Amino acid sequence: MDRLKPVIETLFRAKQQRRKKLVALPFPEKVRAVIRMQQMAAPILLARGKSVRVWELGLVQDGRLSSGARQDN
Repeated sequence: MDRLKPVIETLFRAKQQRRKKLVALPFPEKVRAVIRMQQMAAPILLARGKSVRVWELGLVQDGRLSSGARQDN
């Protein structure tokens, strides 16, 4: 088990660094990441008979929601 400890510590450090990187991303980039995950998950969910709706990338432009998106205040 002691041999795994350095490997696990390295993995946790990398995970922490990735989270810091993701937190620093601007909002439109975070939305794009969510859309990419939706696109990756869609074929699996469709194969399971689930209803799938992937967001449209065109809704996020220049760091703001475009007029096609609803923005609740």
